[in-house]
Formats: sequence, C-alpha cells, structure tokens
Amino acid sequence: MNSDANDSVQTIDCDTTVRRLWDYLDEELDASRYAEVEAHVRDCVHCAEHFAFAQHFLGAVSEALDESHDPAALRAQVLKRLADDGFRAA
Repeated sequence: MNSDANDSVQTIDCDTTVRRLWDYLDEELDASRYAEVEAHVRDCVHCAEHFAFAQHFLGAVSEALDESHDPAALRAQVLKRLADDGFRAA
C-alpha cells in the first residue's frame, strides 16, 4: 500500500476489528475495510493474537479435513495442530 492509501485509512476499534475477523480472513471485505483491519491488527497486540489464532485454526481445520471426516478425529487433529503451533485450550 502506498503512503497516500495509508493516509486515507480510517481508524477502527477492537470490537469492529474482531467483528470483521472472518470476512477479513476469507478476503470478503472491500479494499478500504480490508486496509482498516490490517492497520488495526498491525498496531494492536490484542487483536493480532485473535487473528493469529483464527489463521492457525483455519489452517488446522483445512489440514484435518484433508485427512478425515470423522468429527472426533477432526477435533483431535485440530487440537493437536493448535497445540503444536503453541496454542493451548482455555
């Protein structure tokens, strides 16, 4: 993104950012909203953690679906992948 585009990006809060999480990850936001989310996540450690988890979660689900369609096996595979990536169950 060029500096002119950075100057025109609206500042959004954490609630707005998290509400846009899945649309952002699915690349379903228009360019301006996508840029707003990117700017917020770049500067907000709290939201960056949410987004990092969501990205790892989607990757784990995608990988598990390639290996099995049994719900119990899928859950176990996703949890293992998240643990391997440094996330732990709450």
